[in-house]
Amino acid sequence: MFSIYFMSLGTRVREWRNFYEWTLDDLSDRSGVEKGTISAMENRGSKRSEFAGALAKAFGITTDELLDESVQPSDRLMTGGAPTASIHSGYST
Repeated sequence: MFSIYFMSLGTRVREWRNFYEWTLDDLSDRSGVEKGTISAMENRGSKRSEFAGALAKAFGITTDELLDESVQPSDRLMTGGAPTASIHSGYST
């Protein structure tokens, strides 16, 4: 499988986070990734991160979908919207 990714991971994380109107704290709570790490990733335009999987899971998508700019957050409206439960909380809402 051959894919070309044009946007940085940090740009895509910010795009998804802003679409859901989540703060850095919201995404941190949902993903288990430190708020400062997410902020640095977004601001530095990181191309990859060991946390990509956890962030993608918080958005309810795969890592490939997170990186693929042809997959838009608005597409999630067709499939049920934003995830509601924290993946690290130990309980579901």
